[in-house]
Formats: sequence, C-alpha cells, structure tokens
Amino acid sequence: MPRPTMVPTPLDECPSGPNPATTWRWVVAVYFVVLTTLTHWPQMDVLGPGHTSPDKMVHFLSFGLLAALLERSRLLPAGWMAFAAIAMWAPLDEWSQQWFAVARSISIEDVIGGWLGVLAAAIMTAMLRPPSAGYSQWRRAIESIDRLATPRRGGLLAAAVALVVTAAAFPIIFGSLWTGFGWSMSTLSALLSIAIGLVAAAPFTRRAWRRVSGPRWPSPPCLAWLLIPLEVAGGWIIGKALSLAGVDGLMTPAILFGGFIGCGHVIRIAWKRHEGLPDG
Repeated sequence: MPRPTMVPTPLDECPSGPNPATTWRWVVAVYFVVLTTLTHWPQMDVLGPGHTSPDKMVHFLSFGLLAALLERSRLLPAGWMAFAAIAMWAPLDEWSQQWFAVARSISIEDVIGGWLGVLAAAIMTAMLRPPSAGYSQWRRAIESIDRLATPRRGGLLAAAVALVVTAAAFPIIFGSLWTGFGWSMSTLSALLSIAIGLVAAAPFTRRAWRRVSGPRWPSPPCLAWLLIPLEVAGGWIIGKALSLAGVDGLMTPAILFGGFIGCGHVIRIAWKRHEGLPDG
C-alpha cells in the first residue's frame, strides 16, 4: 500500500487552532512596547557605581529578537523588509531617547550593537529556511516553530520561564562574583543567566514541541561543529576592527554575531544532510 503524501499546510491557513501569524503579531506588539519603554526610561545605575552595564550585548539580543519576531509575524509583504525596518528603527530609537530621558545620550555603539543583532537574525533566518520545492521534515520543523506561539501549546510558557529565571539569576550571579571575588563581570553574569534560563525552560520547550508534533532535529556531522569556533574567531576579528576604528565595547556582540552565524551553518548542514540535498 503506498504511503500517504504529506501536503504542505500554509502557516496562515493552519487548520488546527488559532492562526500562528496572528499570535506572533500580538507577541511582537507587546515586545516592541516593552522594549521601547525600557530604552526610553530614565537611565538608572542599576548595578551601582563603578560597574559597567552589558548594554551593548543587550542591544544585540534585543533588536535581533525584535527583528526575528517581526519577520515571523508576517506584517510586511516580504521577510527581508522586517530586518530592514528594525535596522532603520534602531538609530531612530537611540536618537529619540534624548527627548524622553534627559539622562540618556546618543550612543553609536548601541546602534551598531543593535545592527549586529539584526544582521545575525537575518542571516540565521535565511540559513534555516528550507528549500521551496516539496514538503519535508525540515519545512515541518520550521512550521512547528511558528505553532509554538499559539495558545495552549506551551511555547509562550517556556519563553516566560526562560525570561523569569534569567531575570532572577542575573543579580544572584553578579552579586556572588562581586561580593565573593571582587569581580565586576556584568556581561559574563548576563550570559550565564541566559544559559540558566534556557536550561530551566528546556522541559517546557520539549513538552511544547511534542504538542505541536514537531519533528526531531537531525544531528550534524562532527566536522561541522568546527564552524562555530571559526565563526566566533571571525566575530572577534570584527570586534577588533571596530575597536581599531574607534568604536569600543562591541567585542561581545561581535563574538555573539559569529557564534550565531556558526550555529546557523551547523543546523543548515545537518538538515541538508538529513534531506539528502547537495552542499552547494
């Protein structure tokens, strides 16, 4: 008996439950309001005097995530327009802060950090996009990511757990390093806090993935993992070049940029190998 053929289901016409695109639009709207409120809030010395804030890394992650959410929401006719729109919004957001928060000043480093995040999100989105011909497990996986945001699937709960745990872990880690060793390491504390938040949310993410019937992601070949340190090294070179050009404080965003690109490469190689597609 022949196996049934899988018929692609457009995301905007998902027959099971609410439209994923509609949910993403609510998510991006709420996130945009929260992010813009925080960037225009009067500047506060949260960490205390003598401590450096990881604001450049925060700009990288915040605007990169905003661009990715806008692309998923399908509010614009083409996906690339979402990344272009946020790339244009980043300097406008930075410029407008002076009118709402007198303690803030325009920082080109913040803008470039946001641009790096948007570019990383754009490149990763392009890398994870499956070939348009036919319907495959790869395409099903990307569609499952969209459906994670629909109500009662658990994706939003997993995101909330990650956010709450990250926010709770940061002052604990930063305070422990400072009081115990005298180390003012806000960037490292932030990265560790994000990692802890993601680990804490992992069980909720797995449960949500099962609820949307997401396929298993393939394992990449061993040599593909070498791309990540190579791309990280490339990011370090970018950060060094920016520093030599007089734009300081962007080494961490540049390294993260390389790391994200490397992860995107590895995932794409794994899927192409799984689907039997050529490497070109």
